[in-house]
Amino acid sequence: MTVVKELFQFQLLESQVDQARKRLTEMANLLQEGPELVAARHALAQLEKERADLQTEARSLELDAETTQSRHDTLDKRMMGNEVTNPRDLEAVQREITNLEERRGTMEDQVLGLLDKIEQAAQAAAQQSSSVDVLEAAWRESQADLLREKEKIESDMPLAEQRVKKQASSLEAPARSIYDRVKAKKGTMPVARVEGGICTGCRITLPIMLVSRARAGKDLVLCSSCGRVLYVE
Repeated sequence: MTVVKELFQFQLLESQVDQARKRLTEMANLLQEGPELVAARHALAQLEKERADLQTEARSLELDAETTQSRHDTLDKRMMGNEVTNPRDLEAVQREITNLEERRGTMEDQVLGLLDKIEQAAQAAAQQSSSVDVLEAAWRESQADLLREKEKIESDMPLAEQRVKKQASSLEAPARSIYDRVKAKKGTMPVARVEGGICTGCRITLPIMLVSRARAGKDLVLCSSCGRVLYVE
């Protein structure tokens, strides 16, 4: 086996491991809840908060109405028991009773209005909750496939890394040095296959003599355009 073929096979193994690592990184993001589901959960939380705030407001008004009614009953009892005899005091008590009745009526109307809003908020929250359930079910289904793929890659990774390490140790030092230097410069695919006289790395038609030298495989031949190591089967 020629040195360039060994480099090409090493590149294939290394590329497979790199792609697997890249895929694991992608899946780490995909395994998180998607933006649509996150937005749906946020909308549901807002609706539930709105309903809770309305319920708190309604309960506060109900307590005020109860306090107002209690004060009204106390004054009414004093009036019925003839406890207030002074004309001026009597007029003040009657005026307060009238004000309390008006205030209680206003608060009761407000409570009824809030109860309608609470019902509407509850319905909206129920609809949003159904939407969240649908999105969550779809998300969980997709997660199952991703998790199976992730487990498969992780189980295969140690053997693949071992094969890369073993292949790397068998490469000649000068050839490995050139491989690493070209890879550092190009970022990927330091060895380019030659197909129909064309370098697959840069798509440039190569001189016939250069292709012949690369085919012979006696030494490493670099593309005159992109500088990649040329491999001819």
